[in-house]
Amino acid sequence: MMILASGDLWAGAEAVVYELCRGLVHDTPAEVTAVFLNEGELSAKCRQAAIPTHIIDEKRHGFLSLVRLISGLASQTRPQIIHAHRYKENMLALLVKPFLGQSRLISTVHGHFDHNGGLKLKALNLANALILGHAFSAVVAVSKDLQGHLRDDVHIPESRIRCIANGMGSFLPEHYEIMSGDFMTVGSAGRLFPVKDYPLMVDVAKEVCSRTDNARFFLAGDGPGMQLLQDMIRNYGLGDRFILLGHVQDMEGFYRSIDVYLNTSRHEGMPMTLLEAMSHGIPVVAPSVGGLKEMITHGVEGVLVEERTAGSFADALIGLMRDRHAARSMGMQARQRIEQDFSSRKMVKSYYDLYSSLF
Repeated sequence: MMILASGDLWAGAEAVVYELCRGLVHDTPAEVTAVFLNEGELSAKCRQAAIPTHIIDEKRHGFLSLVRLISGLASQTRPQIIHAHRYKENMLALLVKPFLGQSRLISTVHGHFDHNGGLKLKALNLANALILGHAFSAVVAVSKDLQGHLRDDVHIPESRIRCIANGMGSFLPEHYEIMSGDFMTVGSAGRLFPVKDYPLMVDVAKEVCSRTDNARFFLAGDGPGMQLLQDMIRNYGLGDRFILLGHVQDMEGFYRSIDVYLNTSRHEGMPMTLLEAMSHGIPVVAPSVGGLKEMITHGVEGVLVEERTAGSFADALIGLMRDRHAARSMGMQARQRIEQDFSSRKMVKSYYDLYSSLF
């Protein structure tokens, strides 16, 4: 089988692709070829894990050249399954398929279609929806909420949609030092894109810091929203109370440095950063939206916030700060939830069973 992904960045979708490739190669009989359109952290990790990896660089080749080169590789490896991620890869998989006879196409959708962009984005979304609904044997949603979105809003036939939750591959020792000092350190991580709504995180920090001197905020990630966040932090006078870390290579160190993980997204599929935080035994404060409601039970693994206001999120964070025993308990419950329901072994088995069911 062929796994087809961009691989230009390292974020949630790339982490899923890596865990899937690694699990298929080492825990199933599947013969896997990973094809990425860019060199990057994903390709490096796959090579380290002895996963057969090919780069067909989209920076050096036009779209038709990509089709020709991927088709040539597919003609050599003869995959029965092409598993694509994101719209460009879906289109490439569709154009490669005629060279492979009875092969099946699968796509994983990692988040909601963005309908707030310009005409170009709307056209791409429409083309992607038509391709997924008519040419792909199965479309995987990473959460039940996303499954409903694909059915009701994107109009993909329900019979073609499968729900397979993302999974964590390794579990490190719990973060036992949560809330052990005078400070509460709140962290978040992700691409600085509008859907993540990190300006709300800065507003939350301003509200929390107006109530206590013992809180600080870390944000790991880079993207087009950096300048706006820098301006907000400066205008609010948060100074060293809110630290923009940029791209962080040592995410393990990042998780060990925080007491609470804060998510402020407008909608989510099943974010890997949240799974990672929970796997470290860190309690979560998050909006009650999308797949987050499937990962977190309010008051058990964390706090779900109903209203998208800085005050509501601040109330949740201050509540955990004042009840540190509850915060530690939620962290332990979060860790147990990930081990039980969101392991990569469970995810890989579900994908392998799906592949097998198509023949």
